[in-house]
Amino acid sequence: MKLVARSPLVEEPERTLTLSLDDVNSPPGQPMLLEDGLAVGSLRSVLARYSIIEATPEERAALEAAGYFMTDPES
Repeated sequence: MKLVARSPLVEEPERTLTLSLDDVNSPPGQPMLLEDGLAVGSLRSVLARYSIIEATPEERAALEAAGYFMTDPES
């Protein structure tokens, strides 16, 4: 999925991230958002003000279920 960070503190705003169950930082069975293999917690996603550029309906539902609440860029 593709996300964009709307925070002025982020140098390269457009990112490709994945949602994974395999990260050691996530509780068992809890998906974690990963960027280049590094965990992106829900607090960091809020601070970066990530918005969804491209994601399937399933990816959107999985993000929300994992505690990541994001909007579309034009919102």
